[in-house]
Amino acid sequence: MPTRTPARPAARRPVVKTPTAAPASVAVNGPKLRELRQLAGLNLAGLASAASISDSYVSAIEHGHRKRVSPAVFGRVCNALGLRELTERRELVRAA
Repeated sequence: MPTRTPARPAARRPVVKTPTAAPASVAVNGPKLRELRQLAGLNLAGLASAASISDSYVSAIEHGHRKRVSPAVFGRVCNALGLRELTERRELVRAA
């Protein structure tokens, strides 16, 4: 009787871990935000209320402590400032 060779276990495919994409965010120019807020005649609390965010969040953006915001927050801030056109909204985006 011939000797049987044990079968090899099936080769496993290596697990490839794909990096998790960071959530999309928008870089905001804080000093420009302050300028546009003042031109719109809004105080910090007024902009925060109109954009449904906190006063401290607006302050952190304006002072550069918070450099990026979510697209939803960016849109609400732009709407609160009356920035409807894409060219107007681009003014608020920080140059990379």
